[in-house]
Amino acid sequence: MSFPDRQHDDVGYTETFLRSGYVENHEQVQEVTARFFALSKLALDGHKSTELIAEAATGLWRSDALVRE
Repeated sequence: MSFPDRQHDDVGYTETFLRSGYVENHEQVQEVTARFFALSKLALDGHKSTELIAEAATGLWRSDALVRE
């Protein structure tokens, strides 16, 4: 997060399944920012994400239905 008036230093937020936290060190904030934008370039767009989630949900529903039979 960058602050436009530069009254405060930039801050980064990271989250994993084990922990979450803020980074305030300038080099760490730059690394978090670089990784975020790199991952953003690899991510599916909104439409493709929706299709993938729907396919996965359908597959889960089918496998769950088979288990119940």
